[in-house]
Amino acid sequence: MPGTGFDRRAIMTTELIEMSPVFGLMISLLTGFGLGLAFFWGLWLTVRSLGEARHPGLRVAVSLLLRLALAVAGLLWLVRLAGLGGGLAGALGFTLARWVVARHARPRTPEREPGT
Repeated sequence: MPGTGFDRRAIMTTELIEMSPVFGLMISLLTGFGLGLAFFWGLWLTVRSLGEARHPGLRVAVSLLLRLALAVAGLLWLVRLAGLGGGLAGALGFTLARWVVARHARPRTPEREPGT
């Protein structure tokens, strides 16, 4: 905005990330984690709703396209904003989200008593 000393473009450049590389990598990791949570949560919702869908194949295809578009756009944005290191940190966060969702989405099995 002219005259205010505020440059809106500074938010969308690497200047923010260059202030502190560790801060930039942590933000990239968290952003990747959020992208991963959205991707795998969407997958979980899709699989749960397949039983009541009229066209399950179409639902899976549309869900996949939307989830991939979000994930790829987000990771490419991270690479553009924070460089290759930020993109790799985002990919690591995405992978960590997969591990967390897979661990929590597993069906619980009842504990068996020893000897049965």
